[in-house]
Amino acid sequence: MNKIISHCKKTPNTALCSSWKQTFTKVNLLFSKTSLALSLTLSYQRLINTGVLASLSSQTRFFQALIRLTLYSIFIFSSCTNEISRKELKKFEVDSKIIRFEEELFHMDQDTLSRAVREFDESLTDFFEIYNYYIINIGNINERSFERYLLDFINDHQNQEVFAEVMRVFPDLSSLEDEFDGAFRLFKYYFPQERVPELVSYIGGFNYPTFTVGDYIGIGLDMYLGIENEFYIRLGLPDYQKKNLYPEKIPSDALYNWLNEKFVFNDSVENLLSYLVHEGKLMYMIDKLLPNQDMGIKMGYTPEELSWVKHNEKQMWFYLIENKLLYSSDIMEIRKLIGPAPYTAYFTNESPGRATVWNGYRIVSEFASRNPELSLRDIMMNTSYQEILRDSRYNP
Repeated sequence: MNKIISHCKKTPNTALCSSWKQTFTKVNLLFSKTSLALSLTLSYQRLINTGVLASLSSQTRFFQALIRLTLYSIFIFSSCTNEISRKELKKFEVDSKIIRFEEELFHMDQDTLSRAVREFDESLTDFFEIYNYYIINIGNINERSFERYLLDFINDHQNQEVFAEVMRVFPDLSSLEDEFDGAFRLFKYYFPQERVPELVSYIGGFNYPTFTVGDYIGIGLDMYLGIENEFYIRLGLPDYQKKNLYPEKIPSDALYNWLNEKFVFNDSVENLLSYLVHEGKLMYMIDKLLPNQDMGIKMGYTPEELSWVKHNEKQMWFYLIENKLLYSSDIMEIRKLIGPAPYTAYFTNESPGRATVWNGYRIVSEFASRNPELSLRDIMMNTSYQEILRDSRYNP
């Protein structure tokens, strides 16, 4: 190293010394910003390719070894940083095990039904109550007809077929549990004092994909059997509904339902802007909790629909402004713009339903980007939707 320094003092303008200075300037920067590692690699490769290092044989061997060692140290440093992040998340204890209620229900000994019902009521509390009342509509467990209705539901021929299909598509839920484990750990990272819910799967007669009650998220597996599943064809479901009925959609749907309960819409000013920003906040947080999932899946868009909203973001926004829709409080207009549909009214047939939710997501993303001092909690707890729009300086 001293020989190289001495050489460069005598002939500072040689290609070797110039490259040496550039390279080690980058080395210093790398320790403060590891993303420059690629630049250092390219600088090193340029020295080799140009043959500059061949001019000083002994110094060159030392110089090459030094750079290789530096690069190795930087990549190890970078890896350790990522490892620390993973270790940080592993500190949080979460239970992402999914209780397979449909298996317990359809496999239970029907001769001891009364005891099983009591056990379900004690172990699953709020979930079991909502399931009976609203999902399969058989009433309260204390009603005289309850057990007969429950047996009718279990022994119904179509429900038996659906159960068999659910077990075929979902023989185990380990990969799904892994996704929820990552999402819940990230949630605890951002909200360390908050509890995460218990997960319960069920068959609900194709009524509800997911629901949230108390400390539970219910997941209707019969609503995620695959877009072209025979049951959905028999039911005559339209394409815009079927497009999201596949297994990979479960995490984002379940999190959306849960987060919508935790971060309640502020209806003090009930207009389109308020709904857009509220929906945008939910999608922004889901994006944070499922960082490795495709954005189209999270948003409920096909690849073509995601491409459409990206390319038409500006046109959608200016249409809302020019037609005085942004501050409309007409609930029918709002539903046309953010509700599920084959396409979004006011736009072309190529647009997806809920297309303007993309604008809401982009508003919140811009707001977060321009206010880096705000935590995710700060963003999610902020229900001043006009303020979020103003401070985002959103201008697609």
